[in-house]
Amino acid sequence: MAGEVVGAHGLDGTLKIKHQCDSAEIFCALSYIYIDKEKKKLKKAAPHKNIILVRLDGVNTANEATLLRGKPVYAEREQFNLPADTFFFADLIGLTVEDAETHIIYGVVSDMLRTGAHDVYEIEKDKKRYYMPAIKECHIKVELENKKIFCKPLEGLFDL
Repeated sequence: MAGEVVGAHGLDGTLKIKHQCDSAEIFCALSYIYIDKEKKKLKKAAPHKNIILVRLDGVNTANEATLLRGKPVYAEREQFNLPADTFFFADLIGLTVEDAETHIIYGVVSDMLRTGAHDVYEIEKDKKRYYMPAIKECHIKVELENKKIFCKPLEGLFDL
């Protein structure tokens, strides 16, 4: 999911979308999005405070925009030009978290959280949850092909 329609802006059908991308610019570079499985061409998209103001083909009035409120927004992966060592949250869920030095298994990524300062891995093992910041000091390497994340956790993070 790339975001959610949170309302209308003005009278011309402009949508307010709360994005789930690393930056508003990544979302604004999309050519089209999907709302209710319907492909919609982006005519214009611009960051505005903590949302994105979006004009779509076929949405021309405030009433049409209001009807889309609460709808999830999707985009095809191929539209995103991710830099090396950048991943979709969905790709990280289910990966095994392993210590890069000792090879101790800390658990499996069950969720990714956005906290504002940095993203956080939610890691589950034996019905316990641990939260590891996705920062350079902890995060060493992601190997999608091996379904692993190698890390060097902060001291005291895991009570193993």
